[in-house]
Amino acid sequence: MTTLLPDLRDAVTAALSTVRDPELDESIVDLGFVTRTTVDGGHAQVRLRLPTYFCAPNFAYLMVADAHDAVRSVPGIDTASIVLEEHFAAAEINSGVAAGAGFDGSFPTKPARS
Repeated sequence: MTTLLPDLRDAVTAALSTVRDPELDESIVDLGFVTRTTVDGGHAQVRLRLPTYFCAPNFAYLMVADAHDAVRSVPGIDTASIVLEEHFAAAEINSGVAAGAGFDGSFPTKPARS
């Protein structure tokens, strides 16, 4: 059975609807944080934009990582790219999630202790 791309895109959106904002406990889809979803073959790309540029990086990281895991769980999706836009730590979060580095690996520089 072949899955048509609109059906696969719908399945990706359904998977994303299970991802919750850890502070508001609502779906990132319902909150309007998902700005674009594309599926090309077995690759899905999702773009997220949070309501504030300064959303806590731990919450932002959780949503991006959870979105990545949710999208990758969709049958027919082989690879996923989740891109956080317009956030002060977007570069660190995007590269860390893509590399599977975890939160600490995404922010390896820690302040020096006195």
